[in-house]
Parts: sequence; structure tokens; C-alpha cells
Amino acid sequence: MSRPLRSYVDSTTICPDHPHFASAYVCAIQRVGIYLEHYSGALFDPDPDHQPWFKPNVLKVSDVSCVGHLSMWSMVDACASQVASVFETDLNFSRWCPTATTTCVQHLHCILQRLPNHSDIFTAPPTWIAECSDFFALCRALDLRSTRPKAGRFNLWGDAAVSKLLARKRPALVPVMDRVAGDRYPSAVGIRAKWAAFHSEVHGDTVLTAALAGIHAAACGSTPWITPLRLLDIIVWMHESPSGR
Repeated sequence: MSRPLRSYVDSTTICPDHPHFASAYVCAIQRVGIYLEHYSGALFDPDPDHQPWFKPNVLKVSDVSCVGHLSMWSMVDACASQVASVFETDLNFSRWCPTATTTCVQHLHCILQRLPNHSDIFTAPPTWIAECSDFFALCRALDLRSTRPKAGRFNLWGDAAVSKLLARKRPALVPVMDRVAGDRYPSAVGIRAKWAAFHSEVHGDTVLTAALAGIHAAACGSTPWITPLRLLDIIVWMHESPSGR
């Protein structure tokens, strides 16, 4: 693993990337402010209070469009026209599925509705990864149902696209696992292992969550719906991505 996540928000150390700030904590506040003001990724996060059309248990083409704001416009352009009908058909089948609330792994919406909507990754129990097998079944299902018209075949969404779509629907629970985040765990093979490594690093870290709460209060006055997990994703991305530096 590379730089510890806590080091990106620590109030007692200097940020190695921007040493002119008083601390990594102060640097994080500044970087979040820049992101929310100047980057299209600020449009990714759902605002349930002002977006009545957002439904955490229903997949829509608008969710895929929002994924595009996280540097994935080519993927959105390639598959948006296909996923609308896929999502609608899947939702209709899910409504009549006899095992929707128990064991079904054949319908995206069956799995999605069983994912805890109000849990957050910082306080989820250590058994969360093992207990949420449906979480990973949804990822596999999304892979099988995603298409690009120019390729004419399935199985083209990667870890980044799947994790971003799930992060859109469960912003407090599911971390984005794109190249920037995934490269932090080189020994973890596959998205499940990388999610588990991320969860292990942040679970129960009260220093980290306290710092994120302070950064949220200082930088997210106009975007209070952004979760601490998403805030951490923004901070790490702004430091590690060439586009964010």
C-alpha cells in the first residue's frame, strides 16, 4: 500500500505535495474547494433533497451520465443508449421476482435493493465484505449487462465504471475504485480485494472521520450532501491524479 489515507487529511503533518500549507488538513480543504468549483466531478454526487428523481434503488440512464462526470465520457457515449432499456427491463423483472429480497443474483435491481442504503464504510462491521456477497454479485451482473455498440459484445465495463455507478447509488458505502484508488493496493488482485483493503484501512479510524467532518464543514457548505467517503475520494484524486494536481 502507498501513502496512508489518513495522511491526506492529517492536521499534525505537512502535505508532501503542497508543503506551503500549514498542514495536510488545510491543504485538503483547499483542494476540495478547487474541485467543487472547477471540476465536473462535482455534478456526480446525488442531492436527494433537491433531486426528487434520484432513487437509490433504481438504476437510470441519468446515473450513467453522472458517471461520465468522473472522467468517463467515452464510456457513457458508447453505452448510454443501451443501458436505458437494460435498466428498465431489469427493473420490471425485479418487481415480480420471487427471491428479490433474499437470494436473487439475476437482476440488478434485486441485488441493489438488498444493499444497505444507510450504512457507511467507516462504521460498517469488519465482516461487511464477507456479509455483502450481493454487493459483488451486482458488480458481476453489471459487467455482463454492459455493452459498447462499436464492439457489439458484453463484458466491457471495468472496475472503475462499476464502482462509480455503485458509488452513485451508495455514496456513503461504496468507494470509487478507479486506477488512482486501485493503484494504492498493488498486492490486492481484483476489485473485491481492493475494496476489502480499502475497507480495512478506513474502518473504525475515528481520527480520519473526525478530520473529514472538519473538512466537510469548511469546504462543503453549498454541497452538504457529499458524504465523508466521497470527500476522501476527491482529496486523494486531487493529489494523485495528473488531472487534479
